[in-house]
Amino acid sequence: MAWDKTDQKATLRYRFLEMLLESATDYAIIGLDLDGLVMIWNKGATAILGWSEEEMIGQPAALFFTPEDRQSGIPHGEMQTSIKNGRASDERWHVRNDGSRFWASGEMMPLKDESGTVRGFVKILRDQTRRRMAEERQALLAQELAHRVKNTLAIVQAISSQTLAGEVPFAVARESFNARLMALARAHDVLMNGSWTEASLLDLVASTASLHGNQDPQRFHFAGPDIRVGPRAALAFALVLHEMSTNAVKYGALSVPNGKVSVLWETVEDTSDPELWFRWEEAGGPPVLPPAKRGFGSRLIEHSFSQHSGGVVKVEYATAGVRLSVKFPLASLQRATD
Repeated sequence: MAWDKTDQKATLRYRFLEMLLESATDYAIIGLDLDGLVMIWNKGATAILGWSEEEMIGQPAALFFTPEDRQSGIPHGEMQTSIKNGRASDERWHVRNDGSRFWASGEMMPLKDESGTVRGFVKILRDQTRRRMAEERQALLAQELAHRVKNTLAIVQAISSQTLAGEVPFAVARESFNARLMALARAHDVLMNGSWTEASLLDLVASTASLHGNQDPQRFHFAGPDIRVGPRAALAFALVLHEMSTNAVKYGALSVPNGKVSVLWETVEDTSDPELWFRWEEAGGPPVLPPAKRGFGSRLIEHSFSQHSGGVVKVEYATAGVRLSVKFPLASLQRATD
């Protein structure tokens, strides 16, 4: 009778261990012999790695290691480390049955009998690909943020040095500096809508028109396709549009009741490299005279667009009103990196 009870306990214990193995579907639990051949393969291993139990029993565990790790002797090294240290922890890429790779955190431990002799190994894996990808995205975002902040601070530094250059009254300089920072901030808002990879040129022009055109389409008319431009081009257009509109309000077409500003752009596709043609034109304002010396606006236009190769920028001080013509290859303006 005692033998029956012992046998029953052993059977119950075996069933419990079996249920434990098969219930841990989020974990690949793999038993190996001393040669690294698979002896136990639970449902979690099938779910994560793709091989069935029948396919893997008797096969080397090295099958789900990457070729480069197999070549480096990682599978055997893990077994040796687990014997030496009692366990071997790792985080690395592994290979599924279909050839795809996934990032896994793993533990390998030696299996010992009552005498302490190592009889095999147990390897436990968990798919951590989502965590790994999230960490990589977070690191990339941190690098991107640092890059954007540095670029923005460089632009702010350039604006401040140019605005405060020369004998400009402090109140005037402060007003100009604040206005330019607001133009930069609005450009950032437009870029945020494009996840900082692109911005709508239409939105940039519309933002300028709403601020300086008194919501009157007859006085500030703009039209063109909804071209997407990269971050650097977006900031350049935002600052140049701000300078042009500010000058128009103070001295140009928008300084008088009947003056008008027209902003038009189009894409030209019949060339080997498609181009963007952009034009700002004022009319009906006070007579225009060329400036006696290059001011901040002229330097800003040259600096903002000089980084886009293959482009042509032209500013004309016609008597009827200031004209700005810009022609650039679309590929240059649409670069996502800056």
